[in-house]
Amino acid sequence: YRHAIDYINSSIMGEDHKIRYCALDYSHISKHRNLNVSTSLNEVATWAVNQTGFFCSAPRWKICQGGRIEPFDESNSQSAAFLSHHLGVPVFPMEQKGVLRTNCIDCLDRTNVAQFSAGVEALGQQLVVMGIRSSARLDPSSNIV
Repeated sequence: YRHAIDYINSSIMGEDHKIRYCALDYSHISKHRNLNVSTSLNEVATWAVNQTGFFCSAPRWKICQGGRIEPFDESNSQSAAFLSHHLGVPVFPMEQKGVLRTNCIDCLDRTNVAQFSAGVEALGQQLVVMGIRSSARLDPSSNIV
């Protein structure tokens, strides 16, 4: 699979449009005492959600590098309004820039666990951006999830 991604990426100009691939060996991690599957999945989920972004039409906060949370300033919204006016199509302050695909070659349950981890991360970040929570970290067993 990695070779196929590399082949596809070799014909794409510009890093912004290339496919980002992250392999995670769930079975390997679960067999090591020093490694934690949940922590590893959460790290990959955070990376993936940060790569793809998500849509929000009226963000109040933005999550910066390193997880720092800052107010969403008016200049971000003005840039979107300027582009909307000049392009003639709606442009929103926060737009999704990609898609996330998970796959486990031998186990649908592992695929679902990985997708769930990404979903929890995305929900946490969305709640922060909308001003509902002050932290993007959600406990997967919480009532919010």
